[in-house]
Amino acid sequence: MVCVAAATTGCGASVTEFAVDAGSDAGTPADVGTPRDVASPSDAPTPNDVSPPVDGSACAAMHVVNNPGSLCSSEVVSFPCGIPSELAAAGDGGGAIDTAVCHRYCSIGGDAAGVPYCYVAPNGAGASQLYCQIPCPGGRRPEGFTDTAGGCDASVGGWFARLASLEAASVFAFERMEQELDLFGAPTALIEEVRRAVVDERRHTAMTVALAERFGASPSLPGGFPMAARDVAAVALENAVEGCVRETFGALVATWQASHARDPRVAAAMAVIADDETRHAALSWSLHEWADRRLDAGTRGAVRTAMEVAMASLGDDLAPTVGEELCRVAGMPSPAEQRALLAQLRESVRGWCGDA
Repeated sequence: MVCVAAATTGCGASVTEFAVDAGSDAGTPADVGTPRDVASPSDAPTPNDVSPPVDGSACAAMHVVNNPGSLCSSEVVSFPCGIPSELAAAGDGGGAIDTAVCHRYCSIGGDAAGVPYCYVAPNGAGASQLYCQIPCPGGRRPEGFTDTAGGCDASVGGWFARLASLEAASVFAFERMEQELDLFGAPTALIEEVRRAVVDERRHTAMTVALAERFGASPSLPGGFPMAARDVAAVALENAVEGCVRETFGALVATWQASHARDPRVAAAMAVIADDETRHAALSWSLHEWADRRLDAGTRGAVRTAMEVAMASLGDDLAPTVGEELCRVAGMPSPAEQRALLAQLRESVRGWCGDA
């Protein structure tokens, strides 16, 4: 539920992009790293017209699920005999794939977890894969992160405990980003900003832990995540969803909270977090621009599609109610106010991405 999408990082709607020296790039790292999930042959199979293959057949789809059974499940589905033509056609359309089609191929989802959205993207080895995602609270979540229970009617302490977990997880996400950008030969300015974000998120974790404890909760913080090698395309796709959409909304919510929280300690903490997250916003969009120059046309289209799908998902996930205590003490925006923030986000993304 996006109503609990407080700022773990951000690429806010009104941001100033820090300068990146394009001349400092160390070549095109297209062959650096390997696709994370399922290796595919270099000669991509052609789309086929068969129904989803049954388990055990030679053409059975292969599923790799992250966070199985959690509120933040995601999945990569690859097709040994070629991606089905209905998926290929939907992916070529440059928009979200209909949820009815997603359900035929994604194994995640259900009454408890929610309806997955999905998009098609190349895996870096010439083949296309289906990416499925359960809508989840905002924040730069690393792969392997499992969200905790909670919602818009949670206590203030419980809400900050959940936020502390997201803040701690984002530390690992930025640490992974630093390693990957260094491997890809990214500009020094970009890497230094990522290092600064790591420090920011550690400070945010300490601040939100203190607030959770002040309101009677005991946060449970994540301890670490696997960091398998990825290529630039995989990093760009993740950044499009986690950075340029969901973190953006988190940054806007944090800014709202800083101005509307009735508790002075909460307001002061959110003011610090909001300032940092607005700076992280510039980082996410700078990474988006830098990576975009290293992608082929098909992958750039997939990144755009992933961003559009994530934007649509935000609108679908806005909660119908927000607890009065969260609005008053923590400054959480009401559902109507969230919709206004989302409209601001949409305008921001159009400004950066044309007609996205």
